[in-house]
Amino acid sequence: MRRFAPNRRTRGFAVFWVVVTIPMIAMTIAALSRLLIFDAKRTQQIAAQAQLRQMLLAATVSVTASGQLKPDGKIELDPQSLLATDLINQGGAMQLKIETSDANRVRISINATLGKYKANQTLIFQKRQDRFMLVESKLND
Repeated sequence: MRRFAPNRRTRGFAVFWVVVTIPMIAMTIAALSRLLIFDAKRTQQIAAQAQLRQMLLAATVSVTASGQLKPDGKIELDPQSLLATDLINQGGAMQLKIETSDANRVRISINATLGKYKANQTLIFQKRQDRFMLVESKLND
């Protein structure tokens, strides 16, 4: 029975094949890992922006629905009380800034922060009868 013995030419082709394919596989893995890292960062940014919008919405609802805005234009609301503990642990914070232009119009700026991400919203209230009504809400970029 005759055995097949690889000659020098066959072994050279196998080595060449390995030398060519291993760097190609390494480049493919590196490119995929870069894409995955970029996608993970983008997903984190989108989630943080959605959370910021939820924080702004909670502050808006709290100011308008619960009657926190008093007839004299003052507000009795601690914005930090609206945040869950896990948001505070992630660096979440909210601030309200009240500007009264006159006795019938109040402008409230709500600033929300979550880690390195920030968002703010402006609410305009107009006095109608004995209470303030929300007439404009603008999300600022």
